[in-house]
Amino acid sequence: MSEKESEQYYDQVHQQSPDVNVQENETMQQALHSMEQPEKEMTPEEREEFEKVVEGARNVIRAFDLKRNGKNTKGENLIIVTDAGVDPMVRRALEQAGHEAAGVDFRLVVSSAPEHAAQDFQETIDEKIKHADAVLYATSISRSHSKGTVDLISDHPDERISQLQQHRKQRRGVPYPAQMRLISITSASKEILTEGASQENPADLARRSERLAEFMPGVKLLHITTPEGTDLVLKPKKTATPEYENGKVDKPGKLANFPMGEWSTAVDLAETHGTLVVDGAVTMLGRLPEPITVNIEHGVAVSITGGASGDRVRSILEQANADLRAKEPDNPANAFRVAEIGIGTNSKAFRTSPEGKKISPPTSLEAEKGYGTIHIALGKNSIFNVPKTDPDRNSIPIHLDHVVMHPEVVAEMEDGRKITMITNGEFTF
Repeated sequence: MSEKESEQYYDQVHQQSPDVNVQENETMQQALHSMEQPEKEMTPEEREEFEKVVEGARNVIRAFDLKRNGKNTKGENLIIVTDAGVDPMVRRALEQAGHEAAGVDFRLVVSSAPEHAAQDFQETIDEKIKHADAVLYATSISRSHSKGTVDLISDHPDERISQLQQHRKQRRGVPYPAQMRLISITSASKEILTEGASQENPADLARRSERLAEFMPGVKLLHITTPEGTDLVLKPKKTATPEYENGKVDKPGKLANFPMGEWSTAVDLAETHGTLVVDGAVTMLGRLPEPITVNIEHGVAVSITGGASGDRVRSILEQANADLRAKEPDNPANAFRVAEIGIGTNSKAFRTSPEGKKISPPTSLEAEKGYGTIHIALGKNSIFNVPKTDPDRNSIPIHLDHVVMHPEVVAEMEDGRKITMITNGEFTF
């Protein structure tokens, strides 16, 4: 980052957020100044690795299809939000790719390292993304369910404004009223930008995702089973706004995680019950050393077992509840509620065991995209635009995805038919 660009950045922080607190500003400045130091000479191997990460970052940004003039001197702007927990090489690669894509209309914002998934950003950052055309979260832990993000994509409480937002969504053909569009990379690492799901063929991904998006509105109930012991029935929530990722984030109000490749929505809690045996990855834990078992009644996880991993998940959710009660004693939200059902569509989102078997990638963000997998999240569901008047709405700053690798999924349709959607890791509908 040049001296002139640094000066412009700090001027912007001062002008847009004069009340920025000292600790936040110091964290952001330290991270930015660390990137301004003279770059150490890379070995040929390091240089090759860096160029791969830069190309991965370029691939992510291309999904925005930024509108710029031919000389790249004017057009849509781009903000990349990262944090101190992300590998410095990745931050530098993001900075290079961002400047290439949006020139002087690019900003890199560095947050302090988060403690848990869905943790809120500082007010300074929330204010910046309100005015952006395209926003890329490249963070060490998922932040796409943060309050600032959810506020931007939620309907306004004023009925007149809410009606205008609904018209905007219908006109654009997007699920959210936001002016910006967003891509979120959880556990932003060198590997996630250069391996596995990031190598998927965009045309194949789009075809699968769009087919699934056409099929799911006719589904009444899903019955999910696995040889490991999963036996779960759930009802996709009709009043929620489903998300599906087809590799493009080219319109205001579109959101996606990266790597891309899933259909997902909230569930009706009263009609969600059974046993979930998780053998993939879990948010904040990564790939599990042994499965964990989640017993669910009326959409709430009533027990979570499975060695140290089960204890860790339970502890994270209990702490989220305690933190919320300390701030808002009367808030009925509960981190143990089922937040999401998701179905993966990315054929590259796998790793291979020494025996040649498909296994989970190291992070839940990539694992949940695996073609023929399902994932169930606990915690916040408000990102699916669940109405504020709905008793199932759960606005709590935690969202933990649990990936199941080899499910069989049978859909009971609204017309009474039963259709096997997934078996042996393949779509069959």
